[in-house]
Amino acid sequence: MVLQEEIHKFYGKLSEIKQKLENNNFISIHKSYLVNYCHVIEYQYEHVKMSNNTMLPISQQHRKVVRRKFIDLKWKE
Repeated sequence: MVLQEEIHKFYGKLSEIKQKLENNNFISIHKSYLVNYCHVIEYQYEHVKMSNNTMLPISQQHRKVVRRKFIDLKWKE
């Protein structure tokens, strides 16, 4: 897990974390990545750029849902 000031190793199931954060600003973009929308500074069809300048891929199977979620969250701002 990458936090603002530190990095932690996580050995649990991402699906469990996803359930706990379901109603927050977190988006599953890949089987290995769950990102906080508030820290996404750029969204492209195939990737997102995070506030720490890390580029993360969006898997093909997640792209449609991710696009819809970004639109929904953007409208809430």
